[in-house]
Amino acid sequence: MIRTAAIFLFVCLFLPLHLLALIGDWKTYTSKRSIRDISYSQGAIWLATSGGAVSYRLIDSSYQDFTTSEGLRSISLTSVAISDNGSIFFGSSRGILHQYFPETGRWSYDYSLNQAQSVNNAINHLQIFGDTLVISSQLGVSLYLIHNNEFGDTYENFGLGVDQISGDANEVLYVDGKIFVATRNGIASANSNSINLRDPGVWNTFKTIANVNSFGKMGSYILAATSNGLLYFSGGTWQPISGTSGIDFIRFIGRNDSLFVVTTNSIFKIVSEQSLTQVESFGSYFLTSVTTNGSNFIVGTSTNGFLTKKENSTWEEHYASGPMTNHFLSVAVDKNGVLWGGTNTAYTEGFHRFDGNHWLQNTSEVFNAYRTNVSNNNSAWSSSWGGGLAIFNSNGELNKIYTGANGLPPTTNYQTTCQPFPDNPFFSLPIGAVTDNADTTWVAMRSTFEGKN
Repeated sequence: MIRTAAIFLFVCLFLPLHLLALIGDWKTYTSKRSIRDISYSQGAIWLATSGGAVSYRLIDSSYQDFTTSEGLRSISLTSVAISDNGSIFFGSSRGILHQYFPETGRWSYDYSLNQAQSVNNAINHLQIFGDTLVISSQLGVSLYLIHNNEFGDTYENFGLGVDQISGDANEVLYVDGKIFVATRNGIASANSNSINLRDPGVWNTFKTIANVNSFGKMGSYILAATSNGLLYFSGGTWQPISGTSGIDFIRFIGRNDSLFVVTTNSIFKIVSEQSLTQVESFGSYFLTSVTTNGSNFIVGTSTNGFLTKKENSTWEEHYASGPMTNHFLSVAVDKNGVLWGGTNTAYTEGFHRFDGNHWLQNTSEVFNAYRTNVSNNNSAWSSSWGGGLAIFNSNGELNKIYTGANGLPPTTNYQTTCQPFPDNPFFSLPIGAVTDNADTTWVAMRSTFEGKN
């Protein structure tokens, strides 16, 4: 039996973090399918993802995951770089610099950027030149001395007056005695041996170029990848490469003495400073990053983990075990210890079920299942944003969907004097369900709503 009632329950539970640390052993489950950066060294692929860090060994296809339970201070990682001594650096969207030592499992952290007086201190990219880690961030360009484990100089402003560029750095190139900085608002360059690169006046800027992501070197020419095509540097100016306008180029990468450039769905080989040819196409995959093991590309994607090429020349997806999203709004646990989770009203990521070993995602029937409740027989009620209420058996299989057409009262539109939505008269917005000891399920409903979004 299903009964409906207008019930609103707000529960706020605050438990100090030091008390949480005393309660058992914690394990964090996150989705690591959104790859922000990727690097390769000595048979292992290292990934910076939206849900933490991952190491993948090619020899045995084994994963090692890192979240806050395994030492991270932030799971929203943006970049990864591997030093000559084998330590792994990770940058985060909060500006926290992590360093991991695989041989000992030890972590170290630097909060200098995180504590800087800036609205956004996200680390955008990490590069290693000898014993120096170059950090491109929203603040600018910072030098980190690896051997001393300390920050050196930070360059925040480039150029003077109306030509000045501030922060938003994406990558750095050292070449022929010069330093070039790619930023969201243009390109800056200076002599790398200048006495004080913190002085904005020593920098030349090119502000007519927006969203510069990466640099490459082809012969005597310097190339720039932007969100609107490729450029080459000649005669002190940046010139567009014909046929590339309107294409989002995200990164240059070298392999076997050749230079390649990556877009959001393709890889091109640079033939000359004004010519390129496509060598790989990825269809519906959205590429975010790329590395190489010397013979093959390894590609990060926005939602499908990372890709490696199989012997038959097809691309294979890889991702660590975990939920398919990090957008959880509610969780519930049934009597068998199975976890059920509702995701988000704004995403089509469905509900999740985790039995301790395997994750199940269901998006086929109730796409925006934002709230999940369990009943006495271990079945689950899934509340959808406008799509009604679905009940799934204990194995996660759909039993039935209730909407305004077959039992639930429709949610009306407050903006039209509480009339049904004209494009969906059966729009129903449940906000939760609970089953009592008599196996009666009570459903809390939104009786009226100001809009569907």
